[in-house]
Amino acid sequence: KKMFQKDIDFSRATPAEKAYWELVYSYAQFKLANRANRNWLFEELLKEKGAIVRKADITISESERGRYAQILLAVKQETEQLAVERFENNMTRRVELLHSCYEFDEPHQEWKTLRLETELSPRIREAASIDGRAAERLYQLLTLDGDQLAELDRGSAIAFYQDTAISIDPLLNEIMEQIIRQKRLPMPEWFLHGDGEFWLAMENLPLDDLEPNLKNNFQAIKATIAPKTTYGATTLGVLKLIGNELGLSVDNKPKTKTRNQWRTRLFNQLKKEKPGWFHGTQDWPRKYELMSKILLEKLRDASYKPNEFEQGLLDDRPEFVRIEKKRFVSRGVVEIYRHWLSIVREEKRVEDIEDEILNDTA
Repeated sequence: KKMFQKDIDFSRATPAEKAYWELVYSYAQFKLANRANRNWLFEELLKEKGAIVRKADITISESERGRYAQILLAVKQETEQLAVERFENNMTRRVELLHSCYEFDEPHQEWKTLRLETELSPRIREAASIDGRAAERLYQLLTLDGDQLAELDRGSAIAFYQDTAISIDPLLNEIMEQIIRQKRLPMPEWFLHGDGEFWLAMENLPLDDLEPNLKNNFQAIKATIAPKTTYGATTLGVLKLIGNELGLSVDNKPKTKTRNQWRTRLFNQLKKEKPGWFHGTQDWPRKYELMSKILLEKLRDASYKPNEFEQGLLDDRPEFVRIEKKRFVSRGVVEIYRHWLSIVREEKRVEDIEDEILNDTA
């Protein structure tokens, strides 16, 4: 009655009512017990059980107090030092991570070091993880002859340099050829000092032979290059795999949302350039097909640089692949290109390389 301000007659209560009030009473006791001083409550429980409770008179000497204070101070200082070391380790890792990458400055067409105040984004961490080892293997596949690749195969228990070189050679050659055609620069020169992007036409690749070859040798390709990420045993998948390790992003996803911004003006432009191509009234799917054929021809011309409307179509159609430099790339990858460029300049003049490639593919 004192607790609940009511009389409870358990003699007439049902079992369910008895259980309910027992729970309510126990819960109320629990709440009151939690409000009490725990030492006092424990003492009262002991007395209730018949125990004799005597309080010990504990005295601590001044010397012991001083010793305890010294221990407390030492623990505090050690804790603070650990906190400082953790902070310094985090700062060191941050600085090392930022110093391990470059950022592409497109207006000045150069790679710049990252400022220490740069925010550590997932793209920077991803760039740092691609340390250039796979790029080094790709450079070897590009520059070594068959006998040298066979020698590497004999010295490796898991890599397949010859099979990999044969499988991906059409992709690597097409990349280098299009950079020469569109930028008038060898690949390492373009990567280090050129603009941001170029395009490939999937039609230029020998897909009938290339696709099954890549699929059959996909495990050998992965074992040899050891990429950080794989995208599937297809031409586009291996192209993305190679690009990722060379600091390049590969994209052929249609950007249909932007079509209204360029398609009419591009159609009018190409209709003037190719008056015999567009007869009668045609729907847009047919216009896209014809305009794509015209841009395919243009991609084969030396020094072709698409305008903004042509870029819209190139980025929209799945038969074209946009390849551009990543914003962040590890120092290891950039150093591969620098070494590659030094070798190119030692062995041949840039003009000789351009003439050789363009003459062979004309």
